[in-house]
Amino acid sequence: GRPNNTDTFEHGSPLGHSEGETIVDGNTFTVFCGREGCTACATLTVNVSNKTYDAEPVDITFSTSDGWEDFHRGTPEITYYQNDIPYEGNIFNTKEGKPILAGEYTAMISLKSATGSWGTIRVDYTISKRSLVVQVDDREINDEVSVPNCTWTYLSQPPVAADMTYLSMQADNSTWPDTTKPGTYKINLLISDKYGHIPRIGSYDVQIIPGNLTVKHSHVYDREIDTTKYLKSVATCYSPAVYYKSCRCGEFSTTDSGTFAMGGK
Repeated sequence: GRPNNTDTFEHGSPLGHSEGETIVDGNTFTVFCGREGCTACATLTVNVSNKTYDAEPVDITFSTSDGWEDFHRGTPEITYYQNDIPYEGNIFNTKEGKPILAGEYTAMISLKSATGSWGTIRVDYTISKRSLVVQVDDREINDEVSVPNCTWTYLSQPPVAADMTYLSMQADNSTWPDTTKPGTYKINLLISDKYGHIPRIGSYDVQIIPGNLTVKHSHVYDREIDTTKYLKSVATCYSPAVYYKSCRCGEFSTTDSGTFAMGGK
């Protein structure tokens, strides 16, 4: 009679695919089955995009076609280079062994199996500098203040939070005016690495817009100097000489309440 397909059973396991020829085309590995007569293949594509500096490494991801696990179960190995030299990272310029500072880099992605290497893909990428625009705030002070504080406002995104430990932001003392002299002056800001061996500031494109420092003077007539310049009235047989009180800047009061007497009657 006819065979009854319901009365069957399986024995053993499928042969599965074996490692065959591997082709590297751009950012993609294509692996073919090595078993005779099998035309199956699978692909793995490397994905990487340029980015702007944020103290984080570039993400390198992998896209695989259906059936990739039948051909390969290993993890791609990544080696980083800069200027074709193996990248030497440290705790300040890498994260999890990956470059984080602004610059141009190369990642070499290798696939290896139990029978050897399947090839290497090279991908070049760039971490661009982060724009940092800082406006020094305008200040008004009295001329008795010798070293005014310097404050500022970010016109761009602020520095990456992780960098605030490493960046030094302080007034450029070389631009301070003689604050005993009233007037309007330009004041500037210095942004640098707090520690000379940590190149974080090099990952920023810095623009500093100076601010205006206005030095004002308010007269205080509290000096009693008996010179001809401040003489209001000379002494007589009946009254002492009267002088105007003066300010430290040299100006003097012209009111009767701002006077003092000197000498006898």
